[in-house]
Amino acid sequence: VSADKWTEREIAAVSLMAGGGAMIVTGLILHAVASSTLSELDDDMARRTTSQGGVTYYSGITQKAAQQALDSHDGLRLGGNMTITLGLAAAGVGTWLWLSRRLDSDGKLSLAPTLGPKGLGWSLVGRF
Repeated sequence: VSADKWTEREIAAVSLMAGGGAMIVTGLILHAVASSTLSELDDDMARRTTSQGGVTYYSGITQKAAQQALDSHDGLRLGGNMTITLGLAAAGVGTWLWLSRRLDSDGKLSLAPTLGPKGLGWSLVGRF
């Protein structure tokens, strides 16, 4: 890092690495909450069970409540997986920007976020 000020590339790199790290932690938290939801479902199902004629009845929870708990668990795990994946991608791009910041000292290569008709993306521009 230069003594005077950070370049745009260094700011982008640190921002992406920090944001990616935060997203990874958020994804891990979502996974922990999903596991907690599944543990609560197991506790509810085990609370009042009866067996008759080889069939086990779970009277501690309704079928609808059990399905809602499973859907919540699945949604949290999917959200956690997506958040972790996006966080890894952001941290990876940030790391690449940080490690390659000295490779292009003459400004012929630039990487910048761009807003297009289908969403946000990255543009890599080079002058030769």
